[in-house]
Amino acid sequence: MSLRDEIPGAVRRPGTTCRVATLIATAGKDSGEIAELVADPTISARALIRVLQRHGYDINDNSLTRHRRGDCVCGN
Repeated sequence: MSLRDEIPGAVRRPGTTCRVATLIATAGKDSGEIAELVADPTISARALIRVLQRHGYDINDNSLTRHRRGDCVCGN
């Protein structure tokens, strides 16, 4: 196996969740709405993060961008 072949396995840790998936799972009554907003490509990551942070959620736009791209540990 070449080094290049090993890269995909190094990017994600199967069985783990990213900050966005964890936020959605633990947001209580807001979880459904947050999941919808995260999935909506017409809403900018920065705008969504501002609203979530204003409501006390600890999340950043890098985490959201990686999650939307499917490049986070959970591979959404």
